[in-house]
Amino acid sequence: MLKFYFILLIGFAIPTVIQCDITNLEGFLSLVKQNQSIDYPVGFMSQSNYDVVKRYFPQNIKRIFFQNKTELLDAIDKDVVIAGITTGRLAEDLEPRYHVFSSLIVSPQAMLLAPSYHERTAVYGLKNQSSSDLFVALNAAITDVQRIGSDETLLNQNNLTNLIRAYTCRQDSQLPVPNRNETTGFLREILLEKKTLLIGGIGPVDWGTHDGNYHLDQPVGFYPKLLESIVQQMGKLQGSDGVPYSDNIAFKRKYYANTSALLKDLLDSKIHATDVYLLVDGSYNGTGESCSNDTQCLSGESCKDGICTYPKEPRYLHFLTTCTTASRDSKFITKKTSGTIKTQTDTPRETPKTRWIGFVLVFAALFGSIFIILLILVRRKVPYRVQHTLRGGFGKFARLQEETEPPMDGLDAFEDQIVQSPRDNTNSTT
Repeated sequence: MLKFYFILLIGFAIPTVIQCDITNLEGFLSLVKQNQSIDYPVGFMSQSNYDVVKRYFPQNIKRIFFQNKTELLDAIDKDVVIAGITTGRLAEDLEPRYHVFSSLIVSPQAMLLAPSYHERTAVYGLKNQSSSDLFVALNAAITDVQRIGSDETLLNQNNLTNLIRAYTCRQDSQLPVPNRNETTGFLREILLEKKTLLIGGIGPVDWGTHDGNYHLDQPVGFYPKLLESIVQQMGKLQGSDGVPYSDNIAFKRKYYANTSALLKDLLDSKIHATDVYLLVDGSYNGTGESCSNDTQCLSGESCKDGICTYPKEPRYLHFLTTCTTASRDSKFITKKTSGTIKTQTDTPRETPKTRWIGFVLVFAALFGSIFIILLILVRRKVPYRVQHTLRGGFGKFARLQEETEPPMDGLDAFEDQIVQSPRDNTNSTT
C-alpha cells in the first residue's frame, strides 16, 4: 500500500516537470544561452520588431519573419519557433492560450517625415520641396491631442488603458505654428491648394480591434482613430494671426509591403509622412533596392552587393521625427504546456527552469511520501491494556489485549506475547 502511494506521487511529479514552459524573459534567455551551438528560431512580425530587441539576443537566435499574426501563431503552435515577438494589444489578447510576457524594452512611436536637403547632414533630403512647416504643424497637433486628452479617450474606448506612456512634448498650450497664409512646402499645398495629406503605412494589416484593423474601408482601433484625431486637430491650429488652418483636411493612407519600401517613397516625396505607429528606435540602412551602381540609388546611398545601402543609423536621426504619439513594449508569445522545445536537431530540450522545478518537485514528492508513511503508521497504532492470569503456567503472566476487545476472564492459554514474572525461574529443580 505504501509503495502505491509513493509511486502515485512520483507519477504526479514527473508530468508536472515535463509541462513547464517558457514563462518569462529570464527563462527565455537562459534557454537560448545554455547551448550556443544550437540556433533557436524566433518569429517576428517585422524587421523593426527584431531591431528593437536584437542587441539583447545571443548570436544563436534564428530570425523568421511572418506576414501576419495567423502565420506567427501557427508557427508557435507547431513548434516551428520557440517564441514570437510583437507589440500591441494583440499579444495581450492571446494570454488565455499562450504565455505572454514583456521584453522590458519600451519603443517610442511617432510619425516620420523626409528632411530637407543639406550637403553634409542630409544629402538624401528633399531638394525641390519641403516638409518643415508640415513637421511643425504635426508636432503642434500631436501635443494638442495629448493636452486635451483625446488620446486617453481613445485608449479607454479600445481597452488599452495599460498602454505605456512615454511623452516627449507635453505642453499646457498650443505650440507656435506659422500663419496659415505664410506656410510653405507640403503644408501650404495641403492648406491652400487643398491637396490630400498622404500617409504611408505597413499593410494593410489586422492588429486586432484594439490596436487597429486596416483591412476595413474605414479602419477601426486605437491607431487609426489616433491619426484621425491628429489630422482633425491640425485643422484647428492657429498662427499668431488667429486664423484657423482648415475646417477639413483630407488625408489618405497608402500601404506598403515593408518598411524599406515605405521609407523609400517618403524620401522620394511620394507620401508626406508615415503613420503614427512607426517605431523610432528602429534603424535605417538604405532603401534596399536592387542596383548595379551607385547612380541607381538615392543620393548618399551606395550600391553594395547589388543593394542600395546607407550607413546604419537610427530612424530618429535619419528622418524628421515628430513628438511621440504612443509607446509600446515588445512582448514575447510562447505556447502553453509545450513541455519541450524543438530545435534544428529535432531533439526535445527542457528549459533550465524545467530542470530546477523538477528537482524541487522530486524532493517534495520524497518528503511527502515519508510524511504519508508516518501518518499511516500513526493511524494504525492501537492502544493495549494488560490482563494478568495465573492459569496455564507457572507464575504470573500478562496478556496484551486491545482496548476494543472484551475482557477474557476465562483465558487459560494463548499464543500472543507472554511476559514471565521475574520472580519465576523455569529452570529451577525444586
